[in-house]
Amino acid sequence: MLKKLTKWLGPAVVFIPLISLAQPYRQTGYPTLTGGRGIGGGAPIRTIDDVLIIMQKFIIWFQNILLILAVIFILWSAYLFISAGGSDTKVKAARDTLIYAAVGIGVVLLAYAVEFVVRQLLGTP
Repeated sequence: MLKKLTKWLGPAVVFIPLISLAQPYRQTGYPTLTGGRGIGGGAPIRTIDDVLIIMQKFIIWFQNILLILAVIFILWSAYLFISAGGSDTKVKAARDTLIYAAVGIGVVLLAYAVEFVVRQLLGTP
């Protein structure tokens, strides 16, 4: 079963972010390089602000990937719960996986909240 899971999980982790690139660019409220085309839009990097914009975009992508991975771990934990068959060690492993995934989601959401609070305190858009 593990071989089947790794057979599908690897390509899914690679192609899910690529599929999201095909979606229209969502409005995040962050400044963008020329035309809102993103990092690969062909706009030259001229100032430190352009570097900061690229770093913001990278951080947003990284947070989104972490959220996707946390959801995958929650699904994995559900599978572990179902397949535990009453074994205390397997149930404990499933519970630990679920707790770690929930903590991961909490950390990512807390990072969004901290950024929002700092932006509000500094008065920046």
